[in-house]
Amino acid sequence: MAAPAPENESERLRRLRRYGILDTPPDPRFDRIARLAGRLLDCPIALVSLVDEQRQWFKARVGLEASETSRADAFCAHTILGEEVLVVNDAATDPRFSKNPLVVGEPDIRFYAGAPLVVGGGLGMGTLCVIDRKPRELDEAGREVLADLARMVVDAMEHHRHSTTLIQAHLELASAHEELRAISDAISQDVRAPLRQLGALLEMFESDHRAALSADAVEELEEVRRVRARADEAIRGLTELARLPRDKLLECEDVDVRPIFRELTETMRAFYPEMKLRAELPDRPVRANAVLLRQMLQHLVDNGFKHGGLNVRVEFSFDDVRTRIAVLDDGPGIPESYAQTVFEPFRRLVPKSFPGTGVGLTVVKRIVEAHGGRVFVEADRIGGSAFIVELPFEHPSGD
Repeated sequence: MAAPAPENESERLRRLRRYGILDTPPDPRFDRIARLAGRLLDCPIALVSLVDEQRQWFKARVGLEASETSRADAFCAHTILGEEVLVVNDAATDPRFSKNPLVVGEPDIRFYAGAPLVVGGGLGMGTLCVIDRKPRELDEAGREVLADLARMVVDAMEHHRHSTTLIQAHLELASAHEELRAISDAISQDVRAPLRQLGALLEMFESDHRAALSADAVEELEEVRRVRARADEAIRGLTELARLPRDKLLECEDVDVRPIFRELTETMRAFYPEMKLRAELPDRPVRANAVLLRQMLQHLVDNGFKHGGLNVRVEFSFDDVRTRIAVLDDGPGIPESYAQTVFEPFRRLVPKSFPGTGVGLTVVKRIVEAHGGRVFVEADRIGGSAFIVELPFEHPSGD
């Protein structure tokens, strides 16, 4: 006699599919539980059975060669109708099973005991069951053992589902990152090619007309050249950022920050002529990726001026394990409620009349994390804002 389908059959099958276990290779976790059930209850056959739409499939099996049977013949299809252990002492005398092919033929089932694998919402995914070829009984202690082991199977199923979900998410993230790298490379080529052409035109123009140019014109030409070079470097930096591996840290070098600040001071003076940038420069190098360190500092200083500061100061300090960089401004400061969200993409705290994309601090955060460091807003500062960057001398082991 085939068992009827549960009332929640559609939801039950959807949940079973989400576990992603059907037709997967043997798993030692499930195999151990099946062996333990057979040993503790002294039965030659023990199964972890999952009841699919038209079949029952065995995730683990002891004492049985078949990997699945028809659902119409499955004892376990009866078991999932409830939440209690189902015991059949002698299938040959039970009207539900006496004509079952699994009773009148191989594997000659007489005794069956199955505990349903019940998940959230009372959905039965299958059973942990034990089988014998001779009639017998199962006492209350044996039922409790089987029920406890069935709960262990459910735990293993949940672990499998979470692991599968994490693996899938990792694969999707890796795929998305590869697409981002490809797009970034294409953009880099499309934008940097005109910049290179502009550089060549500037060289040709200066070569042909320099003698006729005034001192002011020569200085303006030099500024155009510097802007072009900075734009090219910015694109290179962002391209490198997009290409950063997600599963390992950057290769770093000892970087002298003094040339960086000379260039940065010129850049900021061009954009913010009334504002002042000061720095307490270290007499030792900073361990970092040079291109991305320059990008990071430019974004932080630029953010200080955009946020209303007339003065921005950059300080370096060192301890036994890290470099600490503080970028301080005398603007209105950042509300404590924004201390975390300020690093989110497109989160802008300045008027839209100021130029910018709202991704500068997001880029900073990504650069710092790629170095194995951290960046944060100092919340207890009185007046202005303080962005603190901490970069380790050496990357944490294992990365």
